[in-house]
Amino acid sequence: TPVIPSHNLRELEDICDHIGLLHKGGVLLSQDLEDLKCTLTKVQCVLPEELDSKIREALLVLKMQRHGKLLTMTVRGESEKVMHWLSTFNPIYCESVPLTLEEIFISETEVAGYDIKSLIS
Repeated sequence: TPVIPSHNLRELEDICDHIGLLHKGGVLLSQDLEDLKCTLTKVQCVLPEELDSKIREALLVLKMQRHGKLLTMTVRGESEKVMHWLSTFNPIYCESVPLTLEEIFISETEVAGYDIKSLIS
């Protein structure tokens, strides 16, 4: 198995099947890339802001941002289940968006408690 160290995550995404994230001499994450992508879901939807707390209670939300009425979130869970649950609120718009390796890296490091800005600068 070759080990390819790189900070260019876009390049690695095209050639790797399995990824490992290392930080300070430890393994932060080691997983098959497709399995990892199946366990994280990025969703963009238009739902009332009043539902934000209910969404956080029901789903394992790693990141949630609002830009006007558009809610973008990264959720740990299978896309079909997340989308089905969100559909019960009759969103005006709701779409599952593929995550890039960089977004996965950011999500996983933030969940682990790392200050991502200091890691990538």
